[in-house]
Amino acid sequence: MPTLDQLIALAGDGRWQDIFLSAGNFFFCFTLIPMLRHPGRPPLLTCIPTGLALLAGGFVLATLHLWLTSLSQIIMGLEWLLMALKKPAPHPTSVPERDPPKIQEKKKSPEFVQ
Repeated sequence: MPTLDQLIALAGDGRWQDIFLSAGNFFFCFTLIPMLRHPGRPPLLTCIPTGLALLAGGFVLATLHLWLTSLSQIIMGLEWLLMALKKPAPHPTSVPERDPPKIQEKKKSPEFVQ
């Protein structure tokens, strides 16, 4: 992993785009952590295409020698694919229902006699 001095040197070599793009991607990597820890799973039609598109984008960025951006994009793609592997949250109707509460009849008080 490059040191801070190496990153600054990259910025001076005209690679500042790599630093700024990767900073945004690493921010998004961290914002996905709560979603990974949440017991539910996003829809598969969201997880899989997003993960695959991010992995493909990471490959393209690597061919442009934007190494940090490529790495952060690949990490994000893997996070989305990990979310696809999570167990789905139980559907609310699949939760066993409790017995309905028993309604107790009120005792009738003796009627007022005149």
